[in-house]
Amino acid sequence: LLMPGARTVEWRYTKDGSASSGVDRVGIDDVTITPVSVMASTTTTDFEGSVTLPTGYATSGDASWSVTSASAHGGTNSAVSGAIGHASIFGSPTTTSLTRTVVVGGSGSVSFWYRTSTEARYDELGFYIDGSLEDEWSGETSWTQAMYTLTTGMHTLEWRYSKDSSVSSGSDQVWVD
Repeated sequence: LLMPGARTVEWRYTKDGSASSGVDRVGIDDVTITPVSVMASTTTTDFEGSVTLPTGYATSGDASWSVTSASAHGGTNSAVSGAIGHASIFGSPTTTSLTRTVVVGGSGSVSFWYRTSTEARYDELGFYIDGSLEDEWSGETSWTQAMYTLTTGMHTLEWRYSKDSSVSSGSDQVWVD
């Protein structure tokens, strides 16, 4: 991914001073360079219109996130955390993450709605920007909006649901819309 601004792209073939093999050359074909547009307008993902996560979203951890119609802030669908069990008593928490990488051409922001149905203070939805925890929520919450500032450049946004080693409460799930 090339960041906005002037860039030089170079392919370099280097040959050592000893043996020859084949025709001793390389070929490059079908190169496409698409400029990253500056995010001058708002981009919205509402998880509508598909039963799979929209392009650009990835899921990882002990279970995968998915699209659901069981709960939504707007429209009929939202993203829901994967069904994860308890962590082992002495192990790390079990987690399920939803991530998206975005490129911001100027100062901007990210906003989303979230809902939690978890054990309060122990099983939490955390929101991370570039690996840094911005906020976390737990317990029974109704749909609530969150908003964070993004600086110019590329950022990885992550919604991570983590469970500890005991107690199930509520649906043991979180939603993002």
